[in-house]
Amino acid sequence: MYVAHNILPWLKKYYCKNDITRFVCSFTVLFSAMAFINHAFISLTTEGGYYNAWVAKYLDYVSLYRSVLLKSAGAVTGLFGYDYRVDMYHLYINNNSGVRMVYSCIGLNILSFWAAFTLSFPNTRTSKLKYCLSGLIAISLLNVMRIATLAMVRTLHDFKHSQFDHHLIFNIVVYLFIFGSIVHMINNSTAKKIQVEASCI
Repeated sequence: MYVAHNILPWLKKYYCKNDITRFVCSFTVLFSAMAFINHAFISLTTEGGYYNAWVAKYLDYVSLYRSVLLKSAGAVTGLFGYDYRVDMYHLYINNNSGVRMVYSCIGLNILSFWAAFTLSFPNTRTSKLKYCLSGLIAISLLNVMRIATLAMVRTLHDFKHSQFDHHLIFNIVVYLFIFGSIVHMINNSTAKKIQVEASCI
């Protein structure tokens, strides 16, 4: 009763009328939901603990996405003349140890952040979908290039056992991309609002 009489009217008043409040609430809910779903599916598809064979067989989108990244990265190395082989977790080139792709390398949190931000940002549905999908594709391509580059670098004798932090480099590049995309999205949205307001005068 307290929620119905006190909190719901407040949410209706401020959520519906304030773009900033609506964006913050929508982003928080969407990002939290995506993060929860990702972690839940990882738990359900990893043997041990909460493993579920049916979910692992039919609904394991995380492994499917990882396979797409690894095969795409392998195709990139193939363009440079390398022989490559891919299994569930690895990309091998020229019989080298290659790259092992664990969950932290997939970039699910970054993808979730971008999707939640673009879908929550006050914009038209078409613009939301356009920015969301194009950003997800761009981030995935950046990850493919990172995996392919790391695999090829490790075939070089001087870098074979190097331990440079490619996660940090990837995160910096991706967040710079996200920052630039957000600035572009805000500027584009503001320009459209100014045009609409001008046409109404």
